[in-house]
Amino acid sequence: MRRYGLIALLLAVVVLGAAGFFLATRADADLGAEKPEARLPGVSLVAAADGALAANKAPAAKETNSESVTYDRWTVNCRAEAGKAGGKKCSATNRIVDQKTGKSLFVWVIGKDSQNNLVSYFQTPTGVLIGDGLTLILGEDENYKIDFRSCDNRRCEATIRMSGTLIEKIVELDKLSVKIVSTTGYNLVFNIDNGGIRDVFRVL
Repeated sequence: MRRYGLIALLLAVVVLGAAGFFLATRADADLGAEKPEARLPGVSLVAAADGALAANKAPAAKETNSESVTYDRWTVNCRAEAGKAGGKKCSATNRIVDQKTGKSLFVWVIGKDSQNNLVSYFQTPTGVLIGDGLTLILGEDENYKIDFRSCDNRRCEATIRMSGTLIEKIVELDKLSVKIVSTTGYNLVFNIDNGGIRDVFRVL
């Protein structure tokens, strides 16, 4: 009986040892196996990430040459894209600024439209009667009424194509005015120092 008991004990040890070796070998194989790459339909995650990064990149900025020159109350800004034909594009700006806040109360910009016509752009505060438009006052009896093009909660804008006659009159004036009407019915007048305007039209 002791002989059979010893033999049974040895067989149990051998079986347990073999089972332990098999389990250890299986675990090592599982750890060493390469897991399949997670994929989007037809696209790996790596490729998808690269595409997302490329999509988020801002387009390369165009190289431009710019310059700014001040003529009395007017500032002329010109810029040209490198390697682009057609010369430089210029515009001139005259501002009336709040001395306390530094914010622009009134802005007048002269430039050219896509047809190369000289155009005046005016920016005024809000709270105006849109139907009354903006009045460019050149003299006691000479006014130009300009319709507002747009108005939001920050500004109102008006534009006018500048005829040769209007240009000839403006260049002769050292001072002129712009009038708008507030929603409360009051006239708001901006007196504009027009110094430097001759140089502006020479450059534009």
